[in-house]
Amino acid sequence: MNIQKKRIIIIGGAYGSGKSEISLNLAQRLATQGFRSVVVDLDFVNPYFRSRDWQGRLGEMVEVVSSHQGYEGADLPAISAKILAELRLGQRPLIIDLGGDPIGAKVLGSFACEPALTRAHFWLVLNPYRPFTEEPPAMVEMVRKLESAAGLKADGLIANPNLLEETKPEEVEQGLNKVQETAAALQLPIKFVTVESQLYAALKPRLEPSGVELLPLKRYLFPPW
Repeated sequence: MNIQKKRIIIIGGAYGSGKSEISLNLAQRLATQGFRSVVVDLDFVNPYFRSRDWQGRLGEMVEVVSSHQGYEGADLPAISAKILAELRLGQRPLIIDLGGDPIGAKVLGSFACEPALTRAHFWLVLNPYRPFTEEPPAMVEMVRKLESAAGLKADGLIANPNLLEETKPEEVEQGLNKVQETAAALQLPIKFVTVESQLYAALKPRLEPSGVELLPLKRYLFPPW
């Protein structure tokens, strides 16, 4: 899968949709393609499952940047000047992990005047097994709210139908069907469907004939309990 079409990819979604996990996996996928990338953690809503917790732990091909030094663990929008430098002057692929729900998406408004964002992908993660996005109408509503809060129009969806370690292949297929119905209503493409690594071999022959691209998902983020 070649995802390097635009330099900047913004990943948004509802709380708990899996956007931070996907952001890290996309960065690692770019690394396997020879790209040195930057993950920008703009999630100031969720105290857990943050990309910033992997700063310095993803190898030399991936850098994670977030708040001002000393404020990385705070729920404050203390946005680092390095983020602006990457937006304005950077040449490396940039993956922006946006905060969950419309409240978190509003952080992007801080960069509303940045021309680079008008040339970015804005992909929204949908997991039909999470509250408030369980059916296509609710997913459509969530997409519209995220677009409004971020001040950007989405140009793609990411299907992430999973129940963590309890996920079965049939549940991935059923969840993907709902995201496909949502995509048709929104007239947006599904960029790919995520599949837990242990399910990839079973689902690859079942999903690929439909033209859906699969992204094997390695789990990085775990709750601190």
